Amino acid sequence: MKYLLRAVLILFAWLAVYSIPRAAAIVEVPLPPWAVPEAGTPPPLRPSHWQDQALLLAGRPLPKSSPFYAVSRTPAFQKHAARMRAFWWQVLRESVNQIGKWRDKNIPKNLDGRLVFYPLSGADYLNAYAFFPRASNYLFVALETPGDMPDLTRMDDHEREQGLIAIRRAVGSLATVNYMQSKVLRQELSNPYLPGTLPVFLMLAGVMGQTVLDVKAVRMEDSGELSDCDFEPYSPTAVRDSTIMGPGPVRGLRMVLRDTGQAVSKTLVYLQIRLRDEAVTDRTSEGRYLRQLWNCNTIFKSAVYLLHNDAYKDVRNFVLQRSDLVIQDDSGLPYASFARGEWEEHLFGTYTRIPPLGGIPHPPQQPQLARRYREQSEPLAFPYGYGVLQGKDHSNLMLFVRRNARAALR
Repeated sequence: MKYLLRAVLILFAWLAVYSIPRAAAIVEVPLPPWAVPEAGTPPPLRPSHWQDQALLLAGRPLPKSSPFYAVSRTPAFQKHAARMRAFWWQVLRESVNQIGKWRDKNIPKNLDGRLVFYPLSGADYLNAYAFFPRASNYLFVALETPGDMPDLTRMDDHEREQGLIAIRRAVGSLATVNYMQSKVLRQELSNPYLPGTLPVFLMLAGVMGQTVLDVKAVRMEDSGELSDCDFEPYSPTAVRDSTIMGPGPVRGLRMVLRDTGQAVSKTLVYLQIRLRDEAVTDRTSEGRYLRQLWNCNTIFKSAVYLLHNDAYKDVRNFVLQRSDLVIQDDSGLPYASFARGEWEEHLFGTYTRIPPLGGIPHPPQQPQLARRYREQSEPLAFPYGYGVLQGKDHSNLMLFVRRNARAALR
């Protein structure tokens, strides 16, 4: 029965992204509530080259002066625009609007602007932004290649369409179950036409109504500092994932964005790092970089129970030491890691035990967490983490706030 249910969920996700009829013209879609301009805010900036591409990938209208305007009128992009409108409407209804209500009620106001640290994130900017739209800095760490943004004007229709299909497949299930499968993400983001996480970050920034001011490829120096570099050309043999990640310097992306009508920009950094104990020590460049982090808001979502393994004890302790707030499902940090004298806990949704998952045949069970859920849990109105694979209303979400951080706010 569980395999049938999983198949039905995947089918719904596929239908949501691929079965929307083609629209005759591009129309605008609503922005998130927090991105609506307020009275007296500055006028929109002149679109950048990167912003044009974000709008194009998001299916939003482009001005006729844009170098990508003609591309936006091709059949492949007209079809893509219709499907992205459907994607965004469903994301708003199923996740973003509900996360906004939960956020406003539960996240301390004086903590919501802290740096957002999202280990094992993939390209999931949607959730990081939905939970913390007022943050100025976001740090994503994952195994997917950073990628590049090829010149869409030089592609033929077939190449453009194949690239668009790949990124829709990569993010499609966010619309229905707020869940991206790592295996699917890595497979689709290694397509030769729109490779890596960059097109997905641009697309999500575009659908959420942000202005993309600039994008740089970065590499990490031995000191742990980030420096600008050239984008790495796509090559099937150069795509580094969890099995073939090479010994070269850490590479990534730095994006500068601005919410609609807002004067203050925000920075998104994505780094391709294999999370392991050595990666948080001062013996590695990535450790020297990460050890600069303090007082973070940390997110874990569908995190493959990595930090339940004793081989990742130093990573686990690092996150606990450097975070003042943690949002996660049961696949993130073990529940027993949070000392009750140090952390306030707030449990949402449902947790009993986790059935076998694809690629995780024996996920760690947490009877102490199950007992706490029986004693104290609040409703959860949106899908989150692996629980959604068991069906509606099976997601769990935990919010931990460091007690001395809360006390400092009073």
